Amino acid sequence: GAHAVSIGAPRGALPGRDGTPVHGRLYGPAVFPFALQAVAALSEHLRVPIIAAGGVYRGEQVAALQSAGASAVQLDGILWTNPERVLSNVVNRAG
Repeated sequence: GAHAVSIGAPRGALPGRDGTPVHGRLYGPAVFPFALQAVAALSEHLRVPIIAAGGVYRGEQVAALQSAGASAVQLDGILWTNPERVLSNVVNRAG
C-alpha cells in the first residue's frame, strides 16, 4: 500500500573518546555509492516512486540517481555545508 519509498542516510557507529560506540546518521560524499546501489536494487523490484538521498553534492550525482530509477532526489548535507552553491544553481536556472 505504499505510495513511494524514501531512501535516507544510513545509521552507523564510531568509537567515542572513551571507547564506547557513538551512534548516528552517516552524512557526506562517501554515502553516495550506497544510495546509488540501493536505488538501483530497489528500482528493479518496486513500482512506486523512489525518493533518493545520501551523499548528493553534485548535479552529476542527481542525474545518476535518476538514471538508476529515482523519481526525486533529496538534498541534505550540502544544504548544511554549502547552501550558497545550491541557491546559486537554482537562481541561475530560474533567471
